[in-house]
Amino acid sequence: MLTTTLSLAMLASPLGAAHPDHATLDDASFMQGHWRSIGQEMLFEEVWLSPMGPVMSGHMRMGPPGGAPSLFELISITATDAGLTLRVSHFDTAHTPWEVEAKDGPVLLVAEASGEPNEIVFLDTTGQGRVDSMTYRLKDGGRLECAIVFTGAPDGEPFVIEFEPATN
Repeated sequence: MLTTTLSLAMLASPLGAAHPDHATLDDASFMQGHWRSIGQEMLFEEVWLSPMGPVMSGHMRMGPPGGAPSLFELISITATDAGLTLRVSHFDTAHTPWEVEAKDGPVLLVAEASGEPNEIVFLDTTGQGRVDSMTYRLKDGGRLECAIVFTGAPDGEPFVIEFEPATN
C-alpha cells in the first residue's frame, strides 16, 4: 500500500517540480548584497551574489576590526529537485582548507521552508556533526541576521551575527 501510494505521488508530480515544503532560490534572494557585522569583537563581512542558473554563491571574511582577515569562507546554495543545499568551506589566509573539511568535505546543510518571509533555515540532514543549523533572516531596519547552532553548543544556543548593509 505504501509503495503504491508513493508511486502514485511520484507520477502525479512532474519531474523536476519543486516540492511545496522545499525552499527555493527565491526564498534566499533577500540575502543578496554586501553585509558587514555590527556589535561583534570580530568583523565579519559576507557577500551574496544573485543566482547564476541554479546556484547562488557568496563569500565571507573574518578578522579583527582594523586588522587583517584570519578566515575566509566560500559559500554556495544550489537548487536541486530535492530543494536547496548550502555548502560552506573554510580557509585560512594561505587558502589552506580546514583539516576536517579537507578530509570530510564542506559543511553541508539542506534548506527547509520556514514559512516566514525573508527567512531561510538550513539543517544538518547528513549527520556531519559540525553545524546543526544556520538560519538567515532579514530583520526590521534592513539588517541581516545569521544564527548558527554548532553541534554540541551548550543548550543549543546559536552564535548570532547581525549584519548591516556595507556602505563601501
